[in-house]
Amino acid sequence: MSENRAKKQRALDVTFEALCASLSSGEVKPGDWLRQEAIAEKYGVSQVTARDALNRLAIEGLAERVPRKGVRIPYISAEDLKDIYEMRLVAEGLAWQAAAQTITKEELQKMRELLPFTGTTAEPQSVELARQNNREFHMIAIRASRRWTLIHLLTPLLNFNNLRYLLTSTTESVRVADGQRNIADHTELLDALEARDANLTRELITRHIHRAMSDRLALQGTREDFR
Repeated sequence: MSENRAKKQRALDVTFEALCASLSSGEVKPGDWLRQEAIAEKYGVSQVTARDALNRLAIEGLAERVPRKGVRIPYISAEDLKDIYEMRLVAEGLAWQAAAQTITKEELQKMRELLPFTGTTAEPQSVELARQNNREFHMIAIRASRRWTLIHLLTPLLNFNNLRYLLTSTTESVRVADGQRNIADHTELLDALEARDANLTRELITRHIHRAMSDRLALQGTREDFR
């Protein structure tokens, strides 16, 4: 990669990360419009970089591009979030179960490398880093299933789920506890994949998603017992 191209990529990455941070901090809220010109001015980047950062937000499911209007942060209700988790329970259960039989050593190694970074810490900025690594941890296993339908169904579901994750306000203690639970769950899941135990893997991912659903809805003020 040329120096000029690398510089443009860094500018794009920094702008994208700044936009994600504005979501997790509450500076940008559901329903807000993100204007290319304003973003370019605020972050001191070109119009092209601002446009590409907005496109990346939309591709990752963190914003929606409305024809002839622009880019907006969508509102995902508690009911929407519950629907997303309910679909993940079935589809991810199948994907991880299949992955236990087909995942490669290289994919397992990549998951092992990501593992320590899939949980939030006391620092507010850890939310965006954990979001990225947590999503990729799950997607490696999902792609390893080699099930085309499951992969293409789950990719947008995880994106929508991650938007809600960024928009959920949490305290320092909640971030620490949630991060520790995530890493503990992921460790068990990775061990089950490495053992090629398909049934245990499906049981663990189902339990993990149940817990995440309950925790996330509780933070939105919707407390339910998901058994």
